[in-house]
Amino acid sequence: MKGNIPIGIGNISSLVTLSLGYNELSGSIPTSLGRLQNLQALGLIDNKLRGYIPYQLCQLDNLAYLDLSSNQLYGSILCCLGNLTASLRHLSLASNSLSSTIPSTFWRLAYILSVNLSSNYLIGHLSQDIGKLESCDRGSKEKFQLVACSKTSPLNHLSQTKHSVVQPDFRLQNLHNLKLNNHRIQSQVQLVAGRESVKSKAGSSIAELRTPVFNGENYEFWSIRMKTILKSHGLWDLVENGFDVLDPKKGKEKEEGSMAAEVEKSTMAETLMKDARALGLIQSAVSDQIFPRIVNEETSKGAWDILKQEFRGDKQVRSVKLQGLRREFDYTRMKDSEPLSTYIAKLFDLINQMKSYGEELPRERVVQKLLISLPKSYDSISSVIEHSKDLDTLEIQEVVASLKSFELRLDRHTENSTEKAFTSLNIESKSSKSRSSSGNHKSHKN
Repeated sequence: MKGNIPIGIGNISSLVTLSLGYNELSGSIPTSLGRLQNLQALGLIDNKLRGYIPYQLCQLDNLAYLDLSSNQLYGSILCCLGNLTASLRHLSLASNSLSSTIPSTFWRLAYILSVNLSSNYLIGHLSQDIGKLESCDRGSKEKFQLVACSKTSPLNHLSQTKHSVVQPDFRLQNLHNLKLNNHRIQSQVQLVAGRESVKSKAGSSIAELRTPVFNGENYEFWSIRMKTILKSHGLWDLVENGFDVLDPKKGKEKEEGSMAAEVEKSTMAETLMKDARALGLIQSAVSDQIFPRIVNEETSKGAWDILKQEFRGDKQVRSVKLQGLRREFDYTRMKDSEPLSTYIAKLFDLINQMKSYGEELPRERVVQKLLISLPKSYDSISSVIEHSKDLDTLEIQEVVASLKSFELRLDRHTENSTEKAFTSLNIESKSSKSRSSSGNHKSHKN
């Protein structure tokens, strides 16, 4: 999507989750978002939004998840965000152009689970008041990827800011991972090992995987690559299994404002946002021709299942496709003029397609197919491999390496033969000219 976020979006009073990430939205964040009193999750990650963060966002008393990272926002971090102490669990303002100190009000966020302010232009010292963050997952630690610092529970992840100055004494005895990437640290940092080991990851970064675009062909290859990307983001489980939406009736049975209700509410908001991220990745990985098929799907599982059903097909369709691939596999042969590397690439592409449709191809069968499908010029090396090696244990890579070495010898032999042929022709030509010249000379004398 391109263009500005419409101001009228603030009139959708029943909106609970708003995810517009991974688009090309520009302009400023509309102040009308502050009217969405039921909003629990707001994700505008990876757009081209500019300007200041509107203070009206601080009016969202139910906001549990706020992600404005990877935009072009500038100015100061809102002090009033620290007033969302009862609701805010996850906050990310990373990869913008914010240039202020970290507000002291941030240390009021007693139940915050993750804060990411990295890759900005923040200044000043990171206050020792960070130790006041008593965020604790109340027994649900395994559900959260990042857990903020705590006096009583481990700090699993602390992601700091670009150009900030780190105070030397935090006394965070439960620190598990410390990231100091993209910094110009001006004060001495001393890590003292306690009962728990400390892992420092200074200057580390993980490149984002680029999603492949599916245009209706080679679905199996595309789905394998997408599955890997979704796993790297920790989203594949949602795509594969989906999730149960929180039942409002059951939520009312729990005491309003209780810790159990707050944790359940926060968990659901995080799940909705993660699913929106997964759906965004899938939507960005299909062409404009394929996108209309999933445009009305609101969950990542729904979009994935539609593509899977149409392009992977049911059991009968897959059986027909596999039968055609088997026939092609049986009749595939290397041509005399075909380079070995080209044929091997074509053969293994066919093998991978068969495997993606559920065909089991033992290693020895692949080796046998490769050897018997070569032209006569490879008969000698094929015979040597078959009689000197155990095909049941022979690795395919060994066979390919032997064949490529033999191909080089064939090429050298062909070059030498051609060179000898040209040399022979050249000598015969000179000899013929010499005899002709000698004959003409004798005739002239006579």
